[in-house]
Amino acid sequence: MCIVDKSEKCIQNEHGLCEGDIIEVIHDSKTTKICECQCHNNMYRLIRRMQAANSVNNSYN
Repeated sequence: MCIVDKSEKCIQNEHGLCEGDIIEVIHDSKTTKICECQCHNNMYRLIRRMQAANSVNNSYN
């Protein structure tokens, strides 16, 4: 079983507000993790931008 750590913002589908890190405090110990949501992946973001640009271009046709 693989557990993917996502920030609360990414879980709530507010990817633009995610800062990319997760801070957890357990028993007065602070741990910082990197959000592993695909929205932080450069290739994913490139594809999403291309899809958005394509949909804008198609709306003018």
